[in-house]
Amino acid sequence: MKNKRVLVLTALLIACMIAACGNAKTETNNTETNISETNTTESGSVQTKTIVFPDRFEHLSSMTEEKLANYFKDRGEEHYSDLSVEDGLLKMSVTEEQIEYWKEYTIGQLEKQESVLTAVSPKYIADFNEKHDTISVYYDAMMSSDDAFNYVGRAAMFCAMYQLFDGAEDFSISLYVYNLDTGKLVTGGNLEEDDVSYDNTEWGLSYTLSEEEAEKLTGADIQKYDVIRAKSTFIDGMSVIDILQQSGGNDYKYLYLDESNTVVMAVDENQKSNYLENMVRYLEGIKSQFEKLGDGYEITWNDEFSALDLYFDSSLSKQEQTNYLNYTETLCMLCQLLSGDGESYYIDIRIHDSSTGALVSEGNTVDGITFNIGDK
Repeated sequence: MKNKRVLVLTALLIACMIAACGNAKTETNNTETNISETNTTESGSVQTKTIVFPDRFEHLSSMTEEKLANYFKDRGEEHYSDLSVEDGLLKMSVTEEQIEYWKEYTIGQLEKQESVLTAVSPKYIADFNEKHDTISVYYDAMMSSDDAFNYVGRAAMFCAMYQLFDGAEDFSISLYVYNLDTGKLVTGGNLEEDDVSYDNTEWGLSYTLSEEEAEKLTGADIQKYDVIRAKSTFIDGMSVIDILQQSGGNDYKYLYLDESNTVVMAVDENQKSNYLENMVRYLEGIKSQFEKLGDGYEITWNDEFSALDLYFDSSLSKQEQTNYLNYTETLCMLCQLLSGDGESYYIDIRIHDSSTGALVSEGNTVDGITFNIGDK
């Protein structure tokens, strides 16, 4: 099972927004596009600079020059000396004091934007270099591509704004995504020039640690906690991490994949108890969802999570049959490990035809299981 995540925002959307210039303004042959003017004028005793917002910035912000002008006006007319649209480009005249206001404003907006990350998990972190042309984010595989887009899209806009007010002739945005759990790079590069995208393959690589890397990450500290080692017969380690985080969140001390593709998770007693409670609740939710798919559909397990029975018929697609088996088997495995010694588990699995009640197939987590109900 592969729960594929692709950071489409960087590979397609953000890059297109930055690079695209295919609107009505292409009729204007304007040599000022993509530059920030630094010519100065004297207005009484006050010196001003003119900032030109290129087409690329308007695409990045998803605002026309008129909407962009209104955006700045809404912040207060005292924060610029002049604001105009010339040759299809927004121009702003500002004093040094006003420039400092806008730089502080963008930094404040970047700090507020971090709430998009922390709303998913308070553990997530964003960082920027001094020039604000590089965004570094630290999160885990639980972060959805939608949430990533919401964060990076706005953060890139404010970073570009900062660069223009800071005197850069043009702006450039690079993004680096790091695995919060291991510190390893998932993907990174310039949003216009590089393929800054990922799926479960990149996440799996960033979670996989050699023995030496694991020792460097955890040291002797891991010995203070209960260590859970989970390796499924049916799905790969990254898919186990997907299910683990979906069902129980990311409140653990350490999480990584060893070189045998075994999930290694270290938790304290409170975290262990919470994970077990959350996973049982998640398992109950899948059971309830499954029962609504057809008459007689049912998933049952025993108190030790060592016996799993699924009842369905041929109206359930082959993919759904596999998905429900994988999810429930993995959750029973994790529940058994959390409530046991953390290393060993065994589950008997039986598949029944819900329309007749007949046993179709049986197997276990050592030998696996094969079954055939219908041809869908």
